[in-house]
Parts: sequence; structure tokens; C-alpha cells
Amino acid sequence: MRSQRGGCRPQCPQGFIYKDQLEPVAELDDAGNVVARFIYSTKGHVPDYMVKGGVTYRIISDHLGSVRLVVNSADGSVIQRIDYDEFGNITQDSNPGFQPFNFAGGIFDQHTKLTRFGARDYDSFTGRWTSKDPILFEGDGPNLYGYVLNDPVNLLDLMGTEASSNDAVKKCYDTLSKKCYESSWIPPQPSFKAICGTFGGYEGSELNRVVNRCKETAKKACECVNGDMGKLNAMIGDFKKQCKPKEKTCDEVLDCANEMLDKMSKK
Repeated sequence: MRSQRGGCRPQCPQGFIYKDQLEPVAELDDAGNVVARFIYSTKGHVPDYMVKGGVTYRIISDHLGSVRLVVNSADGSVIQRIDYDEFGNITQDSNPGFQPFNFAGGIFDQHTKLTRFGARDYDSFTGRWTSKDPILFEGDGPNLYGYVLNDPVNLLDLMGTEASSNDAVKKCYDTLSKKCYESSWIPPQPSFKAICGTFGGYEGSELNRVVNRCKETAKKACECVNGDMGKLNAMIGDFKKQCKPKEKTCDEVLDCANEMLDKMSKK
């Protein structure tokens, strides 16, 4: 399932179309026209490529997802270079506003100088969130405005609720995405049918499609819990109760899972 967020009110200079809570897939101008498209691969919260003005650009980011270089894929020329201090203040930007991704992969507002992560805006000048943690003391302890336990070099907070390392999210995804290939979920052999429950099956190109959709849902789930395997296991328990995977097709199960994740991300 895809959701849209953004669009522009009159005189709004920028808007986005979102695939989910963390992935804007297109940038809009003040007239609602698409000016850039974003393609994700190695990270779930920052794209690897941008297509803008008919040109494809490679977006190079560091371990947190902070954009460092934007390179023209055709000729290798560097279009944008961004440097930051440890809390994400920009110390150099060779092409401000060329693309919207910034420190730790957040969406940077050129006017307010705030960076958006999921539920909250981060102020790199003060090193704090601009609003209290929406999950209160279930997040990072008693300081409801503190950013990633004051360790922005090693930690990030994709949802604006709780610090984690990007390694934790990746490890979670690597573990969960394998379930998409296991015989209990979807066999890896294209010649076999994949049956999630008692109704329907998939093979050939349909099998590849549903495997990729399963992996996208796994990535979304790991980002939603910031790589916390304990929270993920609890989520899977709720998922089995609500989505009844033994009784439905793969697409029905994934529809249900994505609806659950969308509701969680809005809390």
C-alpha cells in the first residue's frame, strides 16, 4: 500500500510524495509538479539515486545516512558536497537546496534550518528536538527533548522516538528479510509455488514480485522499531493474531502488515 503526504498549499515552495513514513519518493514544486524522484536501495531512509531534470545523480551517504556527495552518474562530476559537525550543523554546502536530504538522512528545511525525522523536527544548532518525545518515557529516558542520548556520531533516530544504531536496523532487516525466502513463507526456487495460506499461490514473475514486496515490508518493520529485535518479536506476535497468515494469500497478509505499520508510525 502506498500513502501520500505533502503537496503544497498556496506559496508553499516545496512538497513531497511519500511511499511510507520514512521514504519520500518524489519532490514537488509550489505548483505540485514533480521536480525530482528518489530511488532507494542500500538504506531505507535515504535514497541512493535521484532523477532530476532528466539527469540521474548518485547520492553518497555515510554510516548514519548523512548525505556527503551528490554525483552526476553520467560524467562523475560532483554537484553537491555537504560537511557537518558532530551534531549535524552544516559547515559546508556547495549547492544548498539541490536535494532535500541532510544529516542522518533527515529532510532539511532551508527556511527553518530544522531536520525532519519521522514524528519530530531536530534542531542541530541546539542539538535537541523541537518537541517532546511522542512516546514519552518509553523512548530515551527522562530527557524528552534530548537527541540520541547525546551520541549523534554513532546513533540515529529514524522515527523521532528512540535512538538506535544504523547497524541495528540493518541487522534486523538482514534477519527478517530472510523470512521472505524460507519455505515457511516463500520458497527461494522460482519453479516452486509460494503459498502464504490456504488460498492462492505465486510463481514466476509473480513470485519475484511478492518476494520483493515482502522485503520492503521487512525493511519498514525494522525501521519502525529502530532495529529493536525485542520490539520486533512482539510486533510479529500481534501480526500473527491480526493478519492470520495461515488463512490468507501473501498479498492479503502483506496488506494487513503494512496497515499495522502505518498505524504504528502515526502514533
